[in-house]
Amino acid sequence: MTNRQKQRLWSKVQPIPYPGSLWVGVRLGDGLLPDNIHLFPYEYTEPPPPTTIGSYHPRYVFDVVLEGRGYVQIDQNGFMLEAGEAFVIFPHQYHFGGSEKAGARFGIAVTTFDLENDEAIRSLRSSPRRLRAGDYALFGAFVDAWKAGADGVELSALLARCLKSLAAAPAVKRRNVPSPVEPQRHELLQQIVELQDRGMGDTVAELAAKMKMDEAVLRDRFRQYVGQSLPDFLRKRRLQRAVQLLAQPGLSIGEISRRLRFSSIQTFSRIFKERFGVAPREYQVTVQRNVRDFSKQP
Repeated sequence: MTNRQKQRLWSKVQPIPYPGSLWVGVRLGDGLLPDNIHLFPYEYTEPPPPTTIGSYHPRYVFDVVLEGRGYVQIDQNGFMLEAGEAFVIFPHQYHFGGSEKAGARFGIAVTTFDLENDEAIRSLRSSPRRLRAGDYALFGAFVDAWKAGADGVELSALLARCLKSLAAAPAVKRRNVPSPVEPQRHELLQQIVELQDRGMGDTVAELAAKMKMDEAVLRDRFRQYVGQSLPDFLRKRRLQRAVQLLAQPGLSIGEISRRLRFSSIQTFSRIFKERFGVAPREYQVTVQRNVRDFSKQP
């Protein structure tokens, strides 16, 4: 730094008033600091079928519609959204989507993340927004930073700005779009998935006890509404959760096996390999390396 640069900087600092208290300064404020961030494109080319199961998971999802028009359901609310609109799915919210018609593309930029404090964005729950010019600019800066391999601090700050700006954007009014899924089916699925995600429903017996239902009645009702056996559904979702956990750094195969309540690491490895054709450890190494490599792409 040259003497002139030092003097110029000092001239900027000098007018700043002395603080009234050295113990109270600028805080993080709302604490909106996203972590464990992923960004990727996703496309629908078909409308959601009446037999769709939908999804629940423990992470936040920030979706920006960039192409076409399509249906999105969040909990009991249905929306017909189009390019230029965005929405946030909160942890454990039931959701699914699809294009407006067969063969039409519905393109979304998907950002998933974890968050300790969502107070600043709670107004976005089940409330899609229309992007303004400033929202586009902020999201574009976030995408550019992701492609440039920016570090987590920069990405977190940019994503936080995107979300705070979105919370001030005008809400989309197209509510009450008819859902292709029967309400009774949705309610049953919601109960089952929420219990399973909390580790209280990995078997039919556990679910029946928690839901205060006879096991046979629960099995029959699930097959009637969903069109498949409940044990098969639970097994598939358990393995889907395994895939998500294997993508997270810092978790051992043993810890994942315990979280998902498999009887042993060997049982977990055998069932996972039967389903996906690769051992959990091999999948973990590959997917985490791919995530790192992708984040470094220009």
